[in-house]
Amino acid sequence: MSCFSSLRLATYRGIEEMPPHAHEALIVCLPIAGIYVERTRGRETEHRLGDILLCPAGEEHSQIFSRGDVTALLFTPAGDALSRLAESVPLAQAPHARFRGLDALALRLADEVRDTDPQSPLVAEGLALQILGLLARESQVSPSLPLWLRSAREYVRARACGTLRLQDVAAHVDRSVTELSAAYRRNFGSSIGEDARAMRLQRAQILLGSSGESIAAIATECGYYDQAHFTRQFKRAFSLTPLAYRRRLH
Repeated sequence: MSCFSSLRLATYRGIEEMPPHAHEALIVCLPIAGIYVERTRGRETEHRLGDILLCPAGEEHSQIFSRGDVTALLFTPAGDALSRLAESVPLAQAPHARFRGLDALALRLADEVRDTDPQSPLVAEGLALQILGLLARESQVSPSLPLWLRSAREYVRARACGTLRLQDVAAHVDRSVTELSAAYRRNFGSSIGEDARAMRLQRAQILLGSSGESIAAIATECGYYDQAHFTRQFKRAFSLTPLAYRRRLH
């Protein structure tokens, strides 16, 4: 039996706002290209590649697609996959999350869904299960993070494409550089510099898929003063040049 009752790509074109609606079963959403706003339970949250959203069965929600086309992966866990997910993730709370590596997994999954290879459905199911497993792990870890460490990561995220100094992050959360560096790596699996680089590249992915800016302009906007350096780092991270990545999305 498949672990998913559905697994598909959806593209929303020319829609300013999708009216409130609900689904009969839990829907997992992975944005692939574009940016949109999700409205649920009186809150509005902005989502893009690198996010995962879960909409419980019967949960009324709506979306605003005001920045252009949006492509998203939608799938419905079933059977044991749904049961195991519910053990760790508060499904009834309509959770959403971001975690390291999700963007790359989402792109790989989208490629397999598009592919006509006979083995693609099996590979796609494996990738979707991996994503849910990582979400479950993240859900167990994140609530225990101290507020100062969450604040440190938000500070890094807000300044990743600009000037970012370790001393400034430490001062922002009133911790020593040594304590901050150790806690950051222990909880997020990377140094602040590594995380900031990943955030810059993630921002570049978004712009390559959702804007008509030149690659040189995107490189500058994401904090790279040398387009060649940007291209090398992007290819090292995603095995595609920025131009090849943009062509794949369009």
